[in-house]
Amino acid sequence: MTRCGFTCGTGRIACATERQRVVAQPFRFTIVAPAILITALSLSPISWARPQLPSNEQTFAALVQKLAAELRGSNVKRVLVLDLEDPDDKVTSFGSWLADQIAVANTWAPIEVVDRQLLRSYLDEHFPGRSELDPDAAEALESKFKAKVVTGSYSGAENGIGVTLVVGTKVKFGQKRSKEKPVIEKIALTDGMKSHLMVPLESLVPSDEIFDMVTGGISEPTCRSCKNPYYPENVARRGVQGVVVLSVVVTADGRASNITIVKKLDRELDQEAVNVVRTWKFIPGVNVDGKPAAVRTPIEVTFRLY
Repeated sequence: MTRCGFTCGTGRIACATERQRVVAQPFRFTIVAPAILITALSLSPISWARPQLPSNEQTFAALVQKLAAELRGSNVKRVLVLDLEDPDDKVTSFGSWLADQIAVANTWAPIEVVDRQLLRSYLDEHFPGRSELDPDAAEALESKFKAKVVTGSYSGAENGIGVTLVVGTKVKFGQKRSKEKPVIEKIALTDGMKSHLMVPLESLVPSDEIFDMVTGGISEPTCRSCKNPYYPENVARRGVQGVVVLSVVVTADGRASNITIVKKLDRELDQEAVNVVRTWKFIPGVNVDGKPAAVRTPIEVTFRLY
């Protein structure tokens, strides 16, 4: 008998093949960004709950208080807040203003916040014209200021904006995310915010109407019905094992679409990964008003012989 496992994100579903028969092992699903985690567990029924959303419109102070609680749990003493990005990953004057409001919120204590003007001067000198801070640059900043980097993004909502704050830089394929949870809140639209926004709220969406994971106040999709992949016996006999990485758009109605292969493994296993993910059903990501949204997410499928 040969065994295979596959991973979405950093977990695993185990399955078994014996000749042409596939025996599925029990499993559960848990979301751990930036991808969907699948792990072997028990035969107990699976229950699904939509990710908890902000119960009401919050202020910058409430947003910071939530993040500061995460950071204090990790014994973080100092942070620097970078400009927030819009739904198309661009830094605008509004994103800079949002970061200013977050930095001066009075709920950071006892965490110290690096002066934003000092930070701007350093960035202008060492990272001129930056559109995005890569992990190496973030590490240099953290070393210089002896502080943790906080990044964020925003999108439009009903009479407000959805904001996501993350410790570290935006997670990409193959990168590990911070152990601190992303913080999502809805910030109520005020006259001060209107004067800096300068564009209609409804325009604050990605140009392709697809959000990236952990951005703009959008929750992460979760699996509702995700069956095991088939591990072809002839491939198992050849001893092929490894990881197939897919980029998948989980639509607002919970379907997998726009599936592309980011990291190939084997022609048959690559196609099997695509085929099985295409059949999966999801609970879609939602914005801070609870409205479903299309989210682009990486999914890793790991085939391993035991």
